[in-house]
Amino acid sequence: MLDAAGAGVLPDSIELRGGTDRVLTLADPEGPALGVELSERAEPSSDDLADLAALVARGEVSVPVAAVLPLAEAARAAELVDGGHAGGKVVLVPTGPGDAR
Repeated sequence: MLDAAGAGVLPDSIELRGGTDRVLTLADPEGPALGVELSERAEPSSDDLADLAALVARGEVSVPVAAVLPLAEAARAAELVDGGHAGGKVVLVPTGPGDAR
């Protein structure tokens, strides 16, 4: 079982599973006190980034891009992302001398 809610549901997960074996939480800091491993997000390293870049270069990893929009359309981009159904990443690109690079 994977607990990603972190809203006090871990005891229920343990009960449903019949123990802490094969229960993992991503969000409940009380997990270790209940005998459940807490998987915390580690900060990526430059080695991680280099490994990922190599995978992308070899075509082994791809990221679906739903839209590429000029920075001037940031509000539209936010609407796409907030809607939750963009179908991929929404990328903003600088388009003019006033846009930061």
